[in-house]
Amino acid sequence: MRAARFVQMSISSVLISGALIGVGSSLSGAASVAAPKLAEFLPAGYRVTAVKDVNLDESAVKQEAITAVGPTNSSGFATSLVLVLAWDSYAKRWTSVYDTLHLASWQATSQFGKGPGLLNATDQGPRLEVIHNQPDGRADLLYWLNSIAGNTNYLIVGVVHFQNQIATQAYSFGQSFGHVSSMDQVSKAQPGALVFGNEPNQEIKITLPWLTSVDSQSSAARMYYFTVAAQTKDYDYYQQVYDSRSYVGVGLNNVSEVEYVDPQSPANGKLHVGDVIQSVVESTPTKDMTYLLGPKVVEEVALYLPGDVITLRVRRAGQTISVPLKLAQWPIDQTLNYVQTSTGEYDIM
Repeated sequence: MRAARFVQMSISSVLISGALIGVGSSLSGAASVAAPKLAEFLPAGYRVTAVKDVNLDESAVKQEAITAVGPTNSSGFATSLVLVLAWDSYAKRWTSVYDTLHLASWQATSQFGKGPGLLNATDQGPRLEVIHNQPDGRADLLYWLNSIAGNTNYLIVGVVHFQNQIATQAYSFGQSFGHVSSMDQVSKAQPGALVFGNEPNQEIKITLPWLTSVDSQSSAARMYYFTVAAQTKDYDYYQQVYDSRSYVGVGLNNVSEVEYVDPQSPANGKLHVGDVIQSVVESTPTKDMTYLLGPKVVEEVALYLPGDVITLRVRRAGQTISVPLKLAQWPIDQTLNYVQTSTGEYDIM
């Protein structure tokens, strides 16, 4: 079975170093609360890279979100850290309510380290942004970093939800994007995450190289993005809501023959099992496709966006015909770039 090249890891909401800090209480002397002494909360040898005042629950004293990096290990990489501190109005002290040192690192065991992931640039830790997505003024915290996983690049994204003075991980995503040496030359986009939209309906946009099912894992078809948003009334769960990859809705074998048609796709009723899709009529590829492992038409289609109307050159019953269709967006629940049927596995386009 072909290894999946699109991997989404959603870690269930887990309490991370939670502490009950006086639900519903207020602090009349909030202005006089001294800033936390970060050295009391950081492991030895860690260096702070950013401190951000955040107010995730509209409490009288804002929380402190901190990023830091640890010492460089024998492989030349540094561990990273995201920490959220909250004021305990009963104990009159700062408390750690979220700490990624309690999370498993996503990297090879030879580069073992705590935290969300390793960095090969120790002057910058994970990035932080506040997600204003709740009508009562409450918010969530986004963090992300481009990490190292073995000898490849790895994008890691996490969302911290802080409610009733308890911090949980509401969303987690991780995906390797391999040894990508050539990406979309038009947008110059880089892998990463950002918050977009207007308060209180902000969402998260995650950008990655699109390594299609026929790619060599060294040159992406183009950059793409997907968006995620909070889905429950408690805002403690996030779900993907949009994908900018294009979708025809067929599974192809290595000679571009249709082996499967998705009945809910644009291909339904227009393309048939046994059709051989030769090319996109309008396509003018800007890169060499001779190295591809499967049908090059998969990458030709990938250059177009959902909503674009294209014309496919199709060989059917001994004749060449033109089949126009409007591309859909990649299905939200389709996490693999191939489809498995009773007769085998086929590249999705």
